[in-house]
Amino acid sequence: MLGVSKDLGTYGRIVNDHGSARDVELSTPGLRLGEGLESVPAIPQQVVPLRRGRDDEHKETVVDGVKYIHASDRTAVFLDARDPEEFSARSLSGARNLPASGLKPGKDVGEVKKAKDDGRLPMEDHNTRIVVFGRDGAQARLVAEAVVNEAFHNVAFFDGPFPTIKAATP
Repeated sequence: MLGVSKDLGTYGRIVNDHGSARDVELSTPGLRLGEGLESVPAIPQQVVPLRRGRDDEHKETVVDGVKYIHASDRTAVFLDARDPEEFSARSLSGARNLPASGLKPGKDVGEVKKAKDDGRLPMEDHNTRIVVFGRDGAQARLVAEAVVNEAFHNVAFFDGPFPTIKAATP
Protein backbone atom coordinates (compact mmCIF):
# COMPACT_ATOMS: atom_id res chain seq x y z
CA MET A 1 0.00 0.00 0.00
CA LEU A 2 1.17 3.51 -0.75
CA GLY A 3 0.81 5.99 2.07
CA VAL A 4 1.07 9.74 2.18
CA SER A 5 2.08 11.20 5.52
CA LYS A 6 2.34 14.89 6.23
CA ASP A 7 5.35 14.27 8.50
CA LEU A 8 7.24 11.42 6.83
CA GLY A 9 6.90 11.96 3.09
CA THR A 10 5.65 9.29 0.69
CA TYR A 11 6.51 5.62 1.08
CA GLY A 12 5.56 2.64 -1.00
CA ARG A 13 5.43 -1.04 -0.22
CA ILE A 14 6.61 -3.24 -3.06
CA VAL A 15 5.19 -6.77 -3.00
CA ASN A 16 6.60 -9.42 -5.32
CA ASP A 17 4.82 -12.46 -6.76
CA HIS A 18 5.91 -14.59 -3.78
CA GLY A 19 4.34 -12.27 -1.22
CA SER A 20 7.59 -10.80 0.08
CA ALA A 21 7.29 -7.10 0.81
CA ARG A 22 9.63 -4.23 1.50
CA ASP A 23 9.15 -0.52 1.98
CA VAL A 24 10.86 1.97 -0.31
CA GLU A 25 11.09 5.72 0.01
CA LEU A 26 9.45 7.56 -2.88
CA SER A 27 10.08 11.16 -1.86
CA THR A 28 12.20 13.38 0.30
CA PRO A 29 12.23 12.33 3.98
CA GLY A 30 10.64 14.95 6.20
CA LEU A 31 9.07 16.79 3.27
CA ARG A 32 5.73 18.11 4.42
CA LEU A 33 3.33 17.51 1.57
CA GLY A 34 0.55 19.57 3.12
CA GLU A 35 -2.18 19.41 5.69
CA GLY A 36 -5.07 17.04 5.31
CA LEU A 37 -3.42 14.34 3.21
CA GLU A 38 -4.47 10.86 4.23
CA SER A 39 -3.21 7.40 3.33
CA VAL A 40 -4.37 6.38 -0.11
CA PRO A 41 -4.48 2.90 -1.64
CA ALA A 42 -2.19 2.18 -4.57
CA ILE A 43 -1.07 -0.64 -6.82
CA PRO A 44 2.45 -1.96 -6.07
CA GLN A 45 5.07 -0.33 -8.32
CA GLN A 46 2.74 2.46 -9.35
CA VAL A 47 4.50 5.69 -10.27
CA VAL A 48 3.84 8.55 -7.91
CA PRO A 49 3.52 12.18 -8.95
CA LEU A 50 5.62 14.58 -6.94
CA ARG A 51 2.76 17.08 -7.09
CA ARG A 52 0.15 16.00 -4.54
CA GLY A 53 -1.54 19.25 -3.53
CA ARG A 54 -4.62 21.10 -4.62
CA ASP A 55 -3.46 24.67 -4.45
CA ASP A 56 -0.43 26.84 -5.10
CA GLU A 57 0.99 26.35 -1.59
CA HIS A 58 1.23 22.60 -2.12
CA LYS A 59 2.79 23.07 -5.57
CA GLU A 60 5.46 25.30 -4.01
CA THR A 61 6.18 22.61 -1.40
CA VAL A 62 6.67 20.03 -4.15
CA VAL A 63 8.95 22.36 -6.11
CA ASP A 64 10.95 22.90 -2.91
CA GLY A 65 11.17 19.11 -2.54
CA VAL A 66 12.48 18.71 -6.09
CA LYS A 67 14.97 21.50 -5.44
CA TYR A 68 16.12 19.73 -2.26
CA ILE A 69 16.50 16.36 -4.02
CA HIS A 70 18.41 17.95 -6.90
CA ALA A 71 20.80 19.77 -4.55
CA SER A 72 21.22 17.15 -1.81
CA ASP A 73 20.69 13.62 -3.12
CA ARG A 74 23.87 12.85 -5.04
CA THR A 75 22.59 9.39 -6.01
CA ALA A 76 19.25 10.58 -7.45
CA VAL A 77 18.81 10.30 -11.21
CA PHE A 78 16.84 12.99 -13.01
CA LEU A 79 15.40 11.88 -16.35
CA ASP A 80 14.31 14.43 -18.95
CA ALA A 81 11.44 12.97 -21.02
CA ARG A 82 11.59 15.66 -23.71
CA ASP A 83 12.98 15.17 -27.21
CA PRO A 84 16.79 15.20 -27.64
CA GLU A 85 16.68 18.63 -29.32
CA GLU A 86 14.86 20.16 -26.36
CA PHE A 87 17.18 18.38 -23.93
CA SER A 88 20.29 19.67 -25.74
CA ALA A 89 18.98 23.23 -25.76
CA ARG A 90 18.12 23.37 -22.04
CA SER A 91 17.70 20.93 -19.16
CA LEU A 92 18.54 20.49 -15.49
CA SER A 93 22.20 20.10 -14.62
CA GLY A 94 23.11 16.43 -14.40
CA ALA A 95 19.87 15.25 -16.02
CA ARG A 96 19.86 12.35 -18.43
CA ASN A 97 17.68 12.23 -21.53
CA LEU A 98 15.18 9.40 -21.99
CA PRO A 99 12.77 10.78 -24.59
CA ALA A 100 9.14 9.71 -24.52
CA SER A 101 9.22 9.68 -28.32
CA GLY A 102 11.53 6.63 -28.21
CA LEU A 103 9.31 4.49 -25.99
CA LYS A 104 7.94 1.21 -27.33
CA PRO A 105 5.44 -1.13 -25.69
CA GLY A 106 6.93 -4.07 -23.84
CA LYS A 107 9.92 -4.81 -21.65
CA ASP A 108 13.56 -4.33 -22.69
CA VAL A 109 12.72 -2.49 -25.92
CA GLY A 110 13.18 0.94 -27.43
CA GLU A 111 14.77 3.86 -25.64
CA VAL A 112 14.44 2.25 -22.20
CA LYS A 113 16.55 -0.73 -23.33
CA LYS A 114 19.16 1.67 -24.74
CA ALA A 115 19.17 3.63 -21.47
CA LYS A 116 19.74 0.44 -19.49
CA ASP A 117 22.61 -0.55 -21.78
CA ASP A 118 24.35 2.84 -21.94
CA GLY A 119 24.12 3.76 -18.24
CA ARG A 120 21.40 6.41 -18.27
CA LEU A 121 19.41 4.14 -15.94
CA PRO A 122 21.09 2.95 -12.72
CA MET A 123 21.40 -0.79 -13.38
CA GLU A 124 23.51 -1.42 -10.26
CA ASP A 125 20.67 -0.43 -7.91
CA HIS A 126 17.02 -0.57 -8.93
CA ASN A 127 16.10 1.27 -5.70
CA THR A 128 17.94 4.45 -6.74
CA ARG A 129 15.66 7.48 -6.57
CA ILE A 130 14.57 8.43 -10.11
CA VAL A 131 12.71 11.68 -10.79
CA VAL A 132 11.23 12.07 -14.26
CA PHE A 133 10.24 15.44 -15.68
CA GLY A 134 9.19 16.50 -19.15
CA ARG A 135 7.44 19.13 -21.21
CA ASP A 136 4.42 18.48 -18.97
CA GLY A 137 3.21 15.96 -16.41
CA ALA A 138 1.69 13.62 -19.00
CA GLN A 139 4.99 13.23 -20.86
CA ALA A 140 6.87 12.67 -17.60
CA ARG A 141 4.35 10.07 -16.47
CA LEU A 142 4.75 8.06 -19.71
CA VAL A 143 8.48 7.72 -19.18
CA ALA A 144 8.09 7.07 -15.44
CA GLU A 145 5.66 4.22 -16.13
CA ALA A 146 8.04 2.70 -18.69
CA VAL A 147 10.90 2.85 -16.16
CA VAL A 148 8.73 1.24 -13.44
CA ASN A 149 7.88 -1.56 -15.89
CA GLU A 150 11.62 -2.33 -16.02
CA ALA A 151 11.59 -3.16 -12.26
CA PHE A 152 12.85 0.18 -10.94
CA HIS A 153 11.15 0.71 -7.59
CA ASN A 154 11.77 4.31 -6.51
CA VAL A 155 10.35 6.31 -9.42
CA ALA A 156 8.40 9.55 -9.24
CA PHE A 157 7.48 12.11 -11.87
CA PHE A 158 7.08 15.88 -11.73
CA ASP A 159 3.47 16.56 -12.65
CA GLY A 160 4.06 20.06 -13.93
CA PRO A 161 5.55 22.00 -16.83
CA PHE A 162 9.29 22.08 -17.56
CA PRO A 163 9.68 25.85 -16.94
CA THR A 164 8.51 25.35 -13.34
CA ILE A 165 11.10 22.69 -12.49
CA LYS A 166 13.82 24.53 -14.42
CA ALA A 167 13.19 27.75 -12.50
CA ALA A 168 13.59 25.87 -9.20
CA THR A 169 16.90 24.18 -10.02
CA PRO A 170 20.23 25.30 -11.52
